[in-house]
Amino acid sequence: MCNALFLRWNLARFAVFVLAGFWLLISAYFPVNALITPIAFVAAAVANATAVGGGFLFFPLFTYYFGLGPEQSIKLSLSTQAFGMTSGALSWSRSYIDGRALLLGGGAGAIGVICGTFIWVLPAGQIKPFFGWLSIVIFLVILAEIKLGRDAQRAKVQFQPNPAAAGFALMALLGGLVTAWAAIGIGEFIALYLLLVYRVRFTVAVATGVAVLAVCSVVAFVCHTQLGGIVWQFLLFTVPGVLLGGAAGAKLGKALSPWLARKFSGRVALGGFWADLVSEQGAGLKWLFSMVVLVDGVLILLHHYCW
Repeated sequence: MCNALFLRWNLARFAVFVLAGFWLLISAYFPVNALITPIAFVAAAVANATAVGGGFLFFPLFTYYFGLGPEQSIKLSLSTQAFGMTSGALSWSRSYIDGRALLLGGGAGAIGVICGTFIWVLPAGQIKPFFGWLSIVIFLVILAEIKLGRDAQRAKVQFQPNPAAAGFALMALLGGLVTAWAAIGIGEFIALYLLLVYRVRFTVAVATGVAVLAVCSVVAFVCHTQLGGIVWQFLLFTVPGVLLGGAAGAKLGKALSPWLARKFSGRVALGGFWADLVSEQGAGLKWLFSMVVLVDGVLILLHHYCW
């Protein structure tokens, strides 16, 4: 046991050194883009702790700060997520991820991503408003998910291939379609369905949502490498950050949320409903990030329609 832990620790240190060396090497040639790496780390950590997906931070960052077009931002967000969410899914481990739900959700979601990439393509002019409105919907989904998670904490239910699985597959298919258009969506839809219908544990719902989003992001990355348009000089800097951030996010989701829950439930007068939202394991960080998602969507809609 000690030898296995020692080996894992040394492999982790070696990976950090390799990624740090790679980052220092390429930052000498692209100094401005090097700023993306620490941002990517934070985005991936939060995304993998909540199953929301890093697109909520990456799309506005690439669009409004670095001046990329909406299509380029979506392609880059999906490509970045392919690495970050995969790192997070592997770090959550099989003890949290429901394998049968991953197989069905990942397969149906991948079909949705392919359809949204090649068949029903969202016009470039509609990407920003769609992203904004979807952000508000995801905010409401997160609140519902946390509320349901309160009652599911004591449950030991697992995903079953029963008639409800057809609805789960349809949810994953639609989630994959939405993810192809906005780089967000399927992780939260999967987590909500698992909580609402199957009553699985909160951490299992989040981890499975992360894993399904990882599958869909990898499929989207492969599709866009064929279509072209990925800004590779940016991806070189986001990948080191999200690889480390994804692994950190899984640990964050297991350890930090209860601490946040104690802080908020003890010091903030939120009222009955809001206190319930942050009082459950895994919910504190999700509640905080839902506020970011809401502000994100509102600002993008205001910028599109008013400014």
